[in-house]
Amino acid sequence: MSVMHLPAVVQIPVLGRFDGPPQFQGGGQSEGVWRIPARPGLLFKRYTWDAAAALDIAAMDRLIAQPAALPDATDRTLVAQSTAWPVSRVTDGDRTVGVVMPEAPDDLLVSWKSTNSKTASIRRERLPIDWLAKPNDYLVKRGVPEQSAPDRTQFCVMLAQLAGLFERCGIVYADWSYANAFWHPTRHTVYLIDIDGSSYGPRPHVNTANFEDPLTPMPQQVDTYVDRYRVALLIARVLTAKREVPEVTAALSGSGGDVPDTLLRMLTAPTRQGRPSLRQLLQAFGTVDPSGVIDWRPRQRTGPPTRAGAPVTPTQTIRPGPPNQPSRPGPPTLTSGPVTATGRATVTGSIRPMPTQPRRTPAGTQGTRATPSIVPGPAGRNPARTSPTRPAGGTGNIRRPPPRVSARATRSSSAGGNPVLGFIAIAILIAIAVALFCGGYALLSSL
Repeated sequence: MSVMHLPAVVQIPVLGRFDGPPQFQGGGQSEGVWRIPARPGLLFKRYTWDAAAALDIAAMDRLIAQPAALPDATDRTLVAQSTAWPVSRVTDGDRTVGVVMPEAPDDLLVSWKSTNSKTASIRRERLPIDWLAKPNDYLVKRGVPEQSAPDRTQFCVMLAQLAGLFERCGIVYADWSYANAFWHPTRHTVYLIDIDGSSYGPRPHVNTANFEDPLTPMPQQVDTYVDRYRVALLIARVLTAKREVPEVTAALSGSGGDVPDTLLRMLTAPTRQGRPSLRQLLQAFGTVDPSGVIDWRPRQRTGPPTRAGAPVTPTQTIRPGPPNQPSRPGPPTLTSGPVTATGRATVTGSIRPMPTQPRRTPAGTQGTRATPSIVPGPAGRNPARTSPTRPAGGTGNIRRPPPRVSARATRSSSAGGNPVLGFIAIAILIAIAVALFCGGYALLSSL
């Protein structure tokens, strides 16, 4: 984009005629924004009477001169390519009435499909950063390519670079919002607008819907600490594709790496001064590969989710019984896995009844039961005895081993018999004998 040179302060007649209504509607401090026919690529933003009267002219002139004063050519390129930095202050006589600034370049225009009408219509517009802070299905429904995690990171790097530049220059932007930046889904570039409202140091409160700092409510002034919060919230929303602050912080908490951790501290610090600086955020984005993509992934968790407050089971081993037993698979060693933050250990393996030496048992008993022997865990801990019917923090069901009955005990039990049953049998035999005797005696008497 070629922009003709203009002085830092220019009289409005030099800009030429402005016919018709503004190409971009005004709001807040401006009556509207017009394209300048004699200066392609430039816009004239006309302030309301009240805004013009309250304007800090010295701060505006310093802001206009700032790009040329940047010692680093990389910063100057960033300002020229990624911001609508004000070019000139416009006067009408001795009164300031507005500012000249560049228009966002045409290469930011994107064709997308409207979903508001019954018949699909294709529009070609610049996309607000608002769209990037939404899930991919929102983009796909409108014919915009979805954005992967590396894609989203590239946008966030550029936002962090701009915010870091402001902080180094002592500039408070404060107007971080869904509407004040454009982005391109395939070029992976961003473009920040409304720079002319910035200040050097604190200024009266600037309200931005959905970006209000909970530690700096109205009517407190906005300052660099407010910028830290609002920048972090915008970047975190782009990274996570979440909108609500609790969802954003939850997503950051479940991720690992310097970037999520820094953003989380910027959003949740108990004091404004405790928020990491924008320079620290930019440093967190500093370890990039040649494509400019930060590689941070969700932390890997060990074991399934656990219930808070579950008891911690010490390391235990179930060992086999005496040697020289009949050949059969020995029981595996059962150990508790890593103890989670909720205090529950993950147990792996399975339990089988262990072979036991047959023993002589008294008649009428049920034999012997295979009982696991428990080896204590690390020294200094008092392992609790584990029930064979219930897992000690494990995930499977451990059943009680079936009782084993000794053959010798079975024979002994059969031989000995039950004395009560013996008495009943003898009584029955005696009754039968008495009945036969009485019947025979009666028969003889009748003869």
